[in-house]
Amino acid sequence: MRKITMSGWVILLAALSMFLVSDGAHAQQKQTDGEKQARMEALQKEIEEAKRLEYEALEAKVAAFKEAENQFIARLKAQKKDLEAEQQTLQGNRSQTIALFENLLRKYGKEEIDSADIQLINDARFKLGQLYYEQAEEAYNTAMDRYMTEQERFDQGLIPFLPQEPKMDLSRSIAIYREIAQSSNDPHTAAYSLYSIGWSYNKQGAFEQALRTFQELVERFPNDSVNTPDAYTMIGDYYFERPDLPGNENFKRAIAVYKKILPFWQSPRYQEALYRLGWCAFNNRGYQEAIGFFTLLVDEIDWFNVQDISDEKMYLAINPDFREETLKYIALSFWEMGLAALNEEGDQTATTEAVEKAATYAKSQIGKRYAPEILEELAGIYLQAGGQDRRFVRDSLHAYQRLLEIFPDYVRAPWVQKQLADNFQRLGETEEGFRAYEALFVQYNRTAPWAKAKASELPPERIQEADSLAAYCLLEAAKYTYTQAGGNLAEVREAAGKFNRYLDHYAQREEAYEINMKLATIYDKELHNYDAAWEEYLRVSREYDQDSYRQVAAYQAVVVAQKLLQ
Repeated sequence: MRKITMSGWVILLAALSMFLVSDGAHAQQKQTDGEKQARMEALQKEIEEAKRLEYEALEAKVAAFKEAENQFIARLKAQKKDLEAEQQTLQGNRSQTIALFENLLRKYGKEEIDSADIQLINDARFKLGQLYYEQAEEAYNTAMDRYMTEQERFDQGLIPFLPQEPKMDLSRSIAIYREIAQSSNDPHTAAYSLYSIGWSYNKQGAFEQALRTFQELVERFPNDSVNTPDAYTMIGDYYFERPDLPGNENFKRAIAVYKKILPFWQSPRYQEALYRLGWCAFNNRGYQEAIGFFTLLVDEIDWFNVQDISDEKMYLAINPDFREETLKYIALSFWEMGLAALNEEGDQTATTEAVEKAATYAKSQIGKRYAPEILEELAGIYLQAGGQDRRFVRDSLHAYQRLLEIFPDYVRAPWVQKQLADNFQRLGETEEGFRAYEALFVQYNRTAPWAKAKASELPPERIQEADSLAAYCLLEAAKYTYTQAGGNLAEVREAAGKFNRYLDHYAQREEAYEINMKLATIYDKELHNYDAAWEEYLRVSREYDQDSYRQVAAYQAVVVAQKLLQ
């Protein structure tokens, strides 16, 4: 046998060692892979368990939702059933009541009755007429529901023909109201029965018959304080809603009828009549007449608003909803006057003259709350039209200027001044615009006479809003002056003065910190006013909650102090 040399032993041992190491590493790798596999399987189980729990939770939510839905549907069905039962009971009770009244009237209608009893009979007739109306209305609503269902089926192509649309039949009510009108010795009762007839005709679409009935009422009972103005309103509305005759004849007829309501100033129809008179005149291009009617209306509304009226009936005459629209139509009347002259005569100054007419009108109404509001409304109309013709922006500006000249204490004066300034900007007159901004601050900041005068009239938050507007405008004016300075020291000093004024009034506002740093830098770098710069840098470093400029300001204060020492 060949002996293994020392070197051979070394090689053999090295190979064996490598084999053992390799085998151990392989075993360790197998163990690591097994652990990974186990972890993956455990993780997969956790994921599947989470999914299962999530699915179960979702199923529970769905089941709970379905249960809630079923309960809701059950409640709806129960409510519907209760409503149907209640309706059936009501119908049954109404039918019984109708039968009782009919029997009562048949019994007493055949006997001799004295004049004292006729009112009782007519009271019963009125009640029966109302019951007939309720019955007819219910029948109409039921028929209309069926018609809507059939119309839907027709639209879907399920039926070949659309059934005729139902109409309300109030003939029984009309008949019994006619009996009252013919038999009553009381003028008010007879007038009310005629109004009920006309109203019933109108309700069922028989407008011509309704018109004739209302005309009969006002002819027979011209002085009835309730039914006559109501009837005139219905007659006027008949023409008002049909402005299709040549020459606006129906508007003219409506105006003539509505004017007959004006003597009944305590009627709830009085304000409606004024509004419709103004609107008819406006549509008939009678703008001066429209302004007159609308002015009467807004006077009426504002008068009622300051009265302490205990009579509930008087409050029926108040309709504050008319006010805003009334002011708008007064302003629109001036606008239309100017526009008509501009379009028909080619007068380029017509719109400006319309503003002057409105200003003269508003001045004649000094002491009335609405006087400045109309000028502001007109200015807004011109401003809106300015998107199509910039000349109207000039007219808007003029309207705002005249407003502030005539009503310097107007409660909305700061916001009017802002619109005036913005109009200068819209016209490209930037310098004028920023001067108007600065004027806003001077006249309407919280220490100005306007704010002190309005402190008892306006809530504190409204004064604060005006002061915030003043702060914004002063700051914008200061920024503009600085931007336009272009190194001109006089203008830079002017800008610094405005920034200083801002800080004097608004040091507590959030933007004051940055403005103060800007002012310090202007004094330091541009004006070389080191005394002022040192004070402002110190203020920035010490007196504000913000700290973004604190270190820089403190360092610059030291640098400026050194310059002062030199």
